[in-house]
Amino acid sequence: MPKLEDREGERTSAEAMYRWNVAQSGLQRDTRPFQRLSAVERRARLEGLAGAAEGLLPSADERAAWAAEEIALEAAKIARRS
Repeated sequence: MPKLEDREGERTSAEAMYRWNVAQSGLQRDTRPFQRLSAVERRARLEGLAGAAEGLLPSADERAAWAAEEIALEAAKIARRS
């Protein structure tokens, strides 16, 4: 059985993908090039995409934690060999 954290991560990822798909369909409805949008429309589009993308990629803290885990594992392997 997956841990609660795993199931939460899966749900969050599914929600993030749904938000991204909704944003993408909005972009398909408004086909005007970005350069032709007013400054207000550009800002709104960028903010919408940034909000929709939240949760799709790991945060810098998560990546740093993964790297620290990998370093600790490699250090343990080296220590066992010595």
